Amino acid sequence: MASLENRGSATLGIHLAKHLLRRATYNINGARITEFANLNVDQALDKLLDYDDSTPTSALGREKPMGYNNEGFYVDNGYVFPGPPELGHSNSFLNYLTRYWYLDEAKKSETLQFKLATFLHSIFIVSLSDSADPKDSYDYILYLLYYSKKSYKDFAYKIILGNRMLVYLNSNSSNKENPNEDFPREFLELFTITRGAQEGDGVYANYTERDVQEAARIVTGFRRDSERTIFDNTPDGTDDTGSGIPKGRLEFERHDTGSKTFSDKFSGTTIEGATDASGMFTELRSFVDMIFDQEETAKVICRRIYRYFVRRNIDTEVENDIIGPLAAILRDNNYNLEITVRTLLSSKHFYDEDDAVAGDEIIGALVKTPLDLLLQSFNLLETEINPNFISSTPEGSTPEDRAYAYRYTDLFLNHSGMHLFRPDSVAGYKPIYQEPDYDKQWHAFNTVGRRQAIAKSIITSKRYLDSGNPDPWDGATFDIVQFVKNQPDIFSEPRNPETLIADIYKLLLVEPPQPFRHTHFYDILLQSLGLTNWEMVYDASDSTDLIVHLNAIFEAIMTSVEYQLL
Repeated sequence: MASLENRGSATLGIHLAKHLLRRATYNINGARITEFANLNVDQALDKLLDYDDSTPTSALGREKPMGYNNEGFYVDNGYVFPGPPELGHSNSFLNYLTRYWYLDEAKKSETLQFKLATFLHSIFIVSLSDSADPKDSYDYILYLLYYSKKSYKDFAYKIILGNRMLVYLNSNSSNKENPNEDFPREFLELFTITRGAQEGDGVYANYTERDVQEAARIVTGFRRDSERTIFDNTPDGTDDTGSGIPKGRLEFERHDTGSKTFSDKFSGTTIEGATDASGMFTELRSFVDMIFDQEETAKVICRRIYRYFVRRNIDTEVENDIIGPLAAILRDNNYNLEITVRTLLSSKHFYDEDDAVAGDEIIGALVKTPLDLLLQSFNLLETEINPNFISSTPEGSTPEDRAYAYRYTDLFLNHSGMHLFRPDSVAGYKPIYQEPDYDKQWHAFNTVGRRQAIAKSIITSKRYLDSGNPDPWDGATFDIVQFVKNQPDIFSEPRNPETLIADIYKLLLVEPPQPFRHTHFYDILLQSLGLTNWEMVYDASDSTDLIVHLNAIFEAIMTSVEYQLL
């Protein structure tokens, strides 16, 4: 029976430590696997959830997006965007740097913060496009990071008034004469309770078209605030979730002050119209409370958490024994993400220890997102995005330099179907929301070559935008000989090819490959060399031949089907 019971005080060991790190962070390498192998699940989750989110600024981590001051405005330090196209300090330039900053911070983060922030983004979609005001982009990322382990409900309430969300879903132009239904429709259909099965014309299992129309009246009169004003948002003059993140402004004269009555899907709830500007917040909070009071809302969120962290398939057993109890925990704790995710990631079910056949359902059951594939590959090989092609030394590089070095990785994400913060539609990234295949769609006919290009580019320091011919690429450098020879804790006996390839499997793959695949990989490593000749190649003062062999085996494994699994 599927179980949320905590797996207890036993240490994780290498296999389960890899599983947890792959699912919970982008930062996985040999040293972290060894560290977490010696922890029990509660100790491991303590470390993964140990990050400061007490203020929006602290939630940003090591440094703010390039050149931004404490108020979130870009400071012109004379930096010039290198290479064509020359963008100067346009919105495009600043949005590029903001997105690249997120990639760099996500790669370095040792906690769950960026995994959870990306989870929130995958649902509450906006596009940080070239035309977006970069201050709004900055604030949107603040929301994601600040609320990453707080209340999903509070986040949903606050993001309604986020400046970028107001513009992206057209609430900025909504008024009492012409209420815009875009945001309320997505709030119901995508962000919270979802439609459920259609029961009639404009009637779904969880809401009706009338509910969309009434909700549209509630969000009239909110406007983007270009000055990023921070103001109180409750009648008693307090910020009820304490974010302090700038949000939209009020135009009470544009607000529909009539009562809003919802369908029987919400028990015919009536929300009284505001009599002054502060009452607009009261209406909004009442609307959010009404949505989150529904049991189905909590279940929808838990299904999304489950598919994000565990596996795509939710059968009757999982629905009854995992989703139902987890949804109760979520609701009982004001939709707190930290408590809910911690419960799931520390459960016997997550580690596939709740039935007699270990490892048959959960471990390796997901396909890596392009973001997982990209950032985990860099971390597994312990290589950095290299800013040296801009600045003569790493020490001389600016935050802008380090961010700009991600420009090709941004292309990889785009070509692999996950152009981070620039999705094709408000629905987001298809493999995250589109049933029945979900994450299996990441590894599709038109993305296989591009996914392989990520690993090939890191290993060879050449740029492959697909499986075609490479271009020189100075965005990363990887010394494969040093990586293998100087890490005895990972590669215990690299002069023995059998031991070496077993250690490579242990580092890179979910499970050792099937025997016929092992034979295939072993032949690629040796390339007709016998054991004695391998030792000679390995010990030679000239490492040219060794580089060829090591590049071949790492590329073969990291472009394999087995490596695509999470």
